Amino acid sequence: MALNQGPHALAWEAMGDAILHTPAPPALLLVSAHRQSRHWDVHTGQRAAVVHDYGGFDPALRQVRYDISIDPAWTRAVADALSKAGLAHDVVPVDRPELDHGLWVPLSRMWPGQLPAPA
Repeated sequence: MALNQGPHALAWEAMGDAILHTPAPPALLLVSAHRQSRHWDVHTGQRAAVVHDYGGFDPALRQVRYDISIDPAWTRAVADALSKAGLAHDVVPVDRPELDHGLWVPLSRMWPGQLPAPA
């Protein structure tokens, strides 16, 4: 889906177009099921970057980049919300948090190049 124009890729592109025609959300909360832990990890940093955590696919996928900005205020807000809800979590300082393929592939189809900035 990351490299081909199949029906799933077109569906993600249509969703991105639909969202762009509504007021932009102030932020997106990205949750990955690719990590296992007993509680939530809230990653901090300035920019998140694609991680190529798979094998056996077209080598061109290893060239894909899709970095996104991280707002420290939103990171704190997520950690605060988890605390208020009584959910165990750690705030993990990471220079460049990773976007696994379950996150960057749909996002790159919805918004090629970069995420839209809120107005």
